[in-house]
Amino acid sequence: GYTEEWRTWFTGVGVKSEFLLPDGFSLYVDVAVNYSFGATNEVDLFDVEVDPEEDWGYRIEAGVKKDRVSISAFYERDEFDPSGAEYSGVVGGYVYQPDSVRKLAGFRIMIKF
Repeated sequence: GYTEEWRTWFTGVGVKSEFLLPDGFSLYVDVAVNYSFGATNEVDLFDVEVDPEEDWGYRIEAGVKKDRVSISAFYERDEFDPSGAEYSGVVGGYVYQPDSVRKLAGFRIMIKF
C-alpha cells in the first residue's frame, strides 16, 4: 500500500432548521454547500505532490437533541477536478491526480458541557 496526505481549505454557506417536539426534544436538519480550494495531495509512492483543482461539495446532517445531548447522522461529499501533471523521479515520468470524490458518512453523539 501507500499513503496519500490530503490538505484542503473549505468555505461554504448553509442553513439549519430546528423543529420542537414533545417532552423537550427537538429535531434539526443542517444542509450546506462548500467550495474547496488550495487542495494538495502528497503521494509517498511516487514521491510527488499534486494540486487537484477546486470544486463544489455538500453536507447534510439530521438529528435529535434534548438539553445538552444530541444524536445525529451525517453525509458529506466533496469533488476534486484533475490536477496538472507533475514529474516523478520514481516512475521516470509524469503523474497527476484524476477526478476524485471524498464521501464521508457517520453518526455523531454530542454532549455539551
